Amino acid sequence: MRVLFLLIFLSPIFLQAQDRKAVKAEEQRQALEMVDVVQEGGIVVRLTTNARKIAGMQEVLDEGELTSLNRSRLKARMETTIEETRAQQELIVSLMRDVYDLGPVYFIFDTTLVLLQGEQTSGYFLNDDLEVDPSITRPDDFVIARIGYTDAATTSRAEAMMLTDREQQALPAPFPNAITFNNLGYALNRLLAPDIAERKRMEGMIERLRNKLNVAINTMLDSEGR
Repeated sequence: MRVLFLLIFLSPIFLQAQDRKAVKAEEQRQALEMVDVVQEGGIVVRLTTNARKIAGMQEVLDEGELTSLNRSRLKARMETTIEETRAQQELIVSLMRDVYDLGPVYFIFDTTLVLLQGEQTSGYFLNDDLEVDPSITRPDDFVIARIGYTDAATTSRAEAMMLTDREQQALPAPFPNAITFNNLGYALNRLLAPDIAERKRMEGMIERLRNKLNVAINTMLDSEGR
């Protein structure tokens, strides 16, 4: 009777332990797979286009009843947005080529995400001049990177390079899901060296991206004795 009681009492505990072990094993498997994804598949960087913002301003210019002064101001604002967007795209491409060396890097405009996740494997990847290059084809698996903001519900809202898997799900630990910008350093550079402030800000983020991914990769390889 006592043995039966112990079996009834301990069975749920044993099953919970087995479940935790299975979950941990699955997490380990996913993290090891991510090592290969980063090193062999690579990162697809979604370059911000500000397409909606620019289209909205163009619509107001085309259809809005504006004074000549307001029209001139809005047109200048739109042109500045286009120029700044292009400059950021070029900077990201240049720095990713110069700094990031853990695996392949691909670039797409953020407006072509639906193609990336569909059946089409080429025709939307960009070369280093930001031109569509049909010869560049989608890898079998990859990490998606984009500039966005961390979730204010889980952490303080901050601008960052956000990372997900190809299904836009969080990367398994110990891989990072967000690489924040050093805004304090950026503010100082804006005062002391405004001409290089944005480049230093982006370069620092990409260096941290490279370093954190490298730490995660080495952690997983060490855990397997590789």
